[in-house]
Amino acid sequence: MNGPAGPERKGKTGLKDRTGHFGSVVGPFPYSQSQRTRNPGRFFSFSSRKRRPQAGGHFWNSSLCVGGLTLSLSLSLSLSLSLSLSGVGAAMAALQCLDTLRSAHPEMAEWYTSLADLYQKKLWHQLTLKLEQFVAVAVSQAGDLLIQLYHNFITDFETKINLLKLAHFAVIVSRQYSEKQASISYLDGIIEKLQFTREQRVEEPILYIKMQIAMFKLDEEQKGCKKLLEEGKSTLDGMTDIDPSVYASYYWISSQYHKVRKEYAEFYKSALLYLAYTSVESLSDAFKQDLAFDLSLSALLGDNIYNFGELLSHPIIKSLLGTKVEWMYYILEAFNAGDLQLYQELCHVHNAALNVQPGLVENQKKLLEKINILCLMEIIFRYMGSEIFCSFCFLMPIHFFRKTVHLIEGVIDQLEGTVHVSWVQPRVLGIAQVKSVRERLDGWLDKVDTALLSVEAETPDLVAV
Repeated sequence: MNGPAGPERKGKTGLKDRTGHFGSVVGPFPYSQSQRTRNPGRFFSFSSRKRRPQAGGHFWNSSLCVGGLTLSLSLSLSLSLSLSLSGVGAAMAALQCLDTLRSAHPEMAEWYTSLADLYQKKLWHQLTLKLEQFVAVAVSQAGDLLIQLYHNFITDFETKINLLKLAHFAVIVSRQYSEKQASISYLDGIIEKLQFTREQRVEEPILYIKMQIAMFKLDEEQKGCKKLLEEGKSTLDGMTDIDPSVYASYYWISSQYHKVRKEYAEFYKSALLYLAYTSVESLSDAFKQDLAFDLSLSALLGDNIYNFGELLSHPIIKSLLGTKVEWMYYILEAFNAGDLQLYQELCHVHNAALNVQPGLVENQKKLLEKINILCLMEIIFRYMGSEIFCSFCFLMPIHFFRKTVHLIEGVIDQLEGTVHVSWVQPRVLGIAQVKSVRERLDGWLDKVDTALLSVEAETPDLVAV
């Protein structure tokens, strides 16, 4: 360190101390000692300003800056070289992975060649699109092909592509593991990488991955699944401009959670919301058939579900036609029309198939009550204001109307023998029901025209004025 403050030392010793103190740190100086003695300012090439020596005769600040600058440049060059070599090594490893997979799966050689070409050209967007197509084809392949592809190829550029697409790839890869815990650990690692990127919209891919983790926990850890669903709902409520795939992922896991717990109404709502964010054409025939049957069953057994028109108008329900469970489609139509007689006929014809479904067997009484209520709602819709409607209502027991709370509002006057209905729960109308509405409107217009002609005939003076 600097000596005590005092007069500046002169002579050879002073010059040596002044200029050579930090020389040993970075090696010999670019000038000889005599040159530094004659013109010490030339040594500090980054500044032409000559510094006044501090007490003790040492140029501590100048020498430190020079040593630090030289050391910084040296470390920077070393780091750049190290990163460059590391990048080259990773690229070679990624291409080697594709070569290995090409040899193991010659039937997919063209795919691997295309992936390698796009990777070498660093066309990340095009590479992402090609990977989507490849994964859709390779997902049916047995073994750990996708796991190898991700760990040995995709990891080299995973943060350079769209992060939500990365989440899509990661979820598909996670399903290839034989053990659920290994899948969860893998996805947890992906979440950590996404959080490290600190991107603005990183919540979307993270939520998408967490929903898959919730799916893995559904069978053995329902509390953990429920917690992730609650957190996911909170995250969705706080976000805007969300990708449909994220919504679809949340509502699908939510529907499966309610299905396991036999919460029919909640499953029905979540499954319909899932379909609202999913293209039916992208689903397989087997998947559509299973989902259509589950939706139909939950609509029949779910509490407070009296609107079957929305489900019947959805294209997925048509997947039941031409299958062994086609009878379910016709039962839905009977409920939607409030046709009690048709329902009883279907139960008789398909008795064996119905008995296989424990939910339908256990809730026969509930189903009968529901279709009776729907029958009343249909009669109100068709015969409102007619004597047929009033007569039918007085044949029904009073306690039956208690079950129509929040479905029908009105007043029954037993003394006058009248029924006044002020409101009926809105429903999605089918084609036949829409035609019925049109016929009623046409009849109403005819009555208005008749009344107008009658008024004109009886009061010609008023009409003339």
